[in-house]
Amino acid sequence: CTFNLSPTGRALSRAAQSDTFSVTVQNSCSWSALPSVDWLTVANQSTGDGSGTLTYSVSANAGVARSGFFIVGGQIFAVTQAAGPLTISSVTPSSGPTADSTSITVSGTNFATSGGLPAVHIGGNAALSVFVASPTTLTAVTPPGALGARTVTVTNPNAEAAALVDGFTYVCTYTLSP
Repeated sequence: CTFNLSPTGRALSRAAQSDTFSVTVQNSCSWSALPSVDWLTVANQSTGDGSGTLTYSVSANAGVARSGFFIVGGQIFAVTQAAGPLTISSVTPSSGPTADSTSITVSGTNFATSGGLPAVHIGGNAALSVFVASPTTLTAVTPPGALGARTVTVTNPNAEAAALVDGFTYVCTYTLSP
């Protein structure tokens, strides 16, 4: 039996969706298709005799870009799925002095780790330095700012942005001396 898959793969968006690919083989040949990862599922039949169409579903992706595959008759149908949305879930510490720089850790999802650094702004002012530790953690140094709560914004090189309203608060600090 000679198996052909058409197409041989798909690049999909981060949304949940269904798609198909064709299996072409002689009528007397049986086949089966099982996904390599849990976010791919077979929506119709996972086995067949002769040529047919396999319909599969892909779960929504909230994380980093991912890939999986089906094997049918020794042939691979590859699926790649785009990363989920850029998000900010927290800033630690959430406050610091107005005049001094504070090193903050920003937690979230899908911070760019290649193709350039994300831009970080606190209250519209650019952070003094940015280091991406992983797609879910980055550190930055706050610029001087005015008293009060400020929105923290992260913008990836592809211009996708996320904001955490009131994510960092500039506070007044003073030292009493005798």
